[in-house]
Amino acid sequence: MKTLIAILAVSVATVVAAEIESIDSEQLGKIARRILSDYGSPADVPVATDVDVEKAAGLKGGEAGLIAMPDKKLSAESLATISDKPVTFGQLWMHKVVPAIGGSAPSAAKLRTVEVGDEHKKVEVYYLTAAKSPAGVVELSLISAGKEPLVKVPLVKTDAAESATPFSVSAQKDGEQSGVLVLSVFGSYKADIPLTKSAQ
Repeated sequence: MKTLIAILAVSVATVVAAEIESIDSEQLGKIARRILSDYGSPADVPVATDVDVEKAAGLKGGEAGLIAMPDKKLSAESLATISDKPVTFGQLWMHKVVPAIGGSAPSAAKLRTVEVGDEHKKVEVYYLTAAKSPAGVVELSLISAGKEPLVKVPLVKTDAAESATPFSVSAQKDGEQSGVLVLSVFGSYKADIPLTKSAQ
C-alpha cells in the first residue's frame, strides 16, 4: 500500500511543475485493483460500470497521480454512433487534483471521495460518460458525488490513427497550479480536461 500512496499522494503545484510520466503497467494494475477493492460496490453510484483494470492508463508527476479505467463494453465502433443517450466510458481516479470549474476547484460536497489504504489517503472518483448535446456536440461528462455531471468537455475526433487501446492519458502544465489532462479514446478521439489544485 505504501507504493500506492507514494504515487497517488498529490499537491498540484508539484503535479504541474514536475516531470509527468506514465505509470508502469504492472504497477498500475496492482494499484487499480487495490483502489477498486477499497472502494467496494457502493449502492449510490450514478452510472453502472464494469471497468477493465488490465487496460487502465495512469500518470504520475512528483507525488501526483491519476488512473483512468475504461468500461469493458466500450468499443471504437460505439464512438461513431454516440447519440443523446449517454454511453458509459469508465472511471477516472485522482488525488489532490480535481477538474477545474471556471478555473476553481469544486467544493468537497460535489466530489465522491474514497479513503484508500492504511493511511486513509483521499482519492476522488469520477464516472465517465459521453453523449451529444442539444447542439449536436459530443461531450464527455465527469460525474462524481451527484447524478448530474460535474464537468462536461468536448470529445473531439482527431486526425490520429485509430488504436486498439481504449484509454491513453497525458498531461500538460498551463499555470502554476493548473494543467490539462488529455484523455485519448481509441487513439482517434480526445478530451481536454482542465485540472486545478484540490481544496482538500
